[in-house]
Amino acid sequence: MTQPSDRRRPPPPAYPPGPGIRDQSAGYILNADRDAYLDQSYRQYVHTVVQQRRSFLRDVAATRTRARGLVGVGFTMFLVGFGAFAYGILRFLADGAQALEQVSSGPTTYPDLTTFTDLTTLPDTTFPDMTSPFGPPVLGVPLGLLGWGLAALGVLVMIVGGVLHVVATAKRHRVDREHPEPPPVRPPWWDETSAWGGR
Repeated sequence: MTQPSDRRRPPPPAYPPGPGIRDQSAGYILNADRDAYLDQSYRQYVHTVVQQRRSFLRDVAATRTRARGLVGVGFTMFLVGFGAFAYGILRFLADGAQALEQVSSGPTTYPDLTTFTDLTTLPDTTFPDMTSPFGPPVLGVPLGLLGWGLAALGVLVMIVGGVLHVVATAKRHRVDREHPEPPPVRPPWWDETSAWGGR
């Protein structure tokens, strides 16, 4: 009879027991399914980024078009308003020059007013009728004031158009910074950040 201590025990395993996979070796490993999956996920990523870029760039283009239109309308309003204001001022100056000419061509000697008892016998020395310094009235408001208001409104519209143009330019730079155009071929870093590895 053999004693239990006499029996030979099997040698302990070279690796500790438990789940785990050690290094594997083979002559050729085919990762075609993995590469196809990575290519497909990258194509979906590129499609999404390109669609987002196009959407943002359409918004930027629409804002720029609106800004250019506002600047054009504002500049036209300014020109028309300035022209109306200048017309009123120039007409007033022309009426003033005409009045001075009329007065200077009148009588050079004036009667002694202390000798007259009846004021109806005085000679006609009145000034000609002069318009307002801002031109003739249009709808009860002098044309020059209407022109000044239109020019001021035109400047305000140009400022709004300029601000919109600056905002559109800033959005364009933001799109280029936050959504850069992806390369058409899958870059090497995609393999580590893909859905396989945690993208």
